[in-house]
Amino acid sequence: MRIFTNFLETNYSHHQMDKRIFQKLASCVKPRIPGDANTELDHPITMEEFLEAVKKWKRHKSPRPDGICHEFFKQMWDVVKNDTLDIVNNMYMQGAESDAQKYGHIVCLPKKVAPVSPENYRPLTILNTD
Repeated sequence: MRIFTNFLETNYSHHQMDKRIFQKLASCVKPRIPGDANTELDHPITMEEFLEAVKKWKRHKSPRPDGICHEFFKQMWDVVKNDTLDIVNNMYMQGAESDAQKYGHIVCLPKKVAPVSPENYRPLTILNTD
């Protein structure tokens, strides 16, 4: 377990970012959204936009740490749509997300049938559905 933990900490721990290098990297990225579209992005998400996004969610995904999977939202849409849209807009417009929404759970999936070392696992981060 110690070897496995050390391997993951070494390869996937938080790394400090040099601000100057980050700014240089960011300056290389070309904007994908025209400047005049930015005002549209300042508006709350509409019910139609939200429904369109929900319809695109993939089916048969495992439940997230919150215990909710995409099918819940699709099957219970008429019941949860208004409250969920309010939560999403509150997060989007006010930046009011909970700690549970900022972090994920890391699980390690074996890459081969009989894994014998940490390199034989692939880390996967599971995020809450919302």
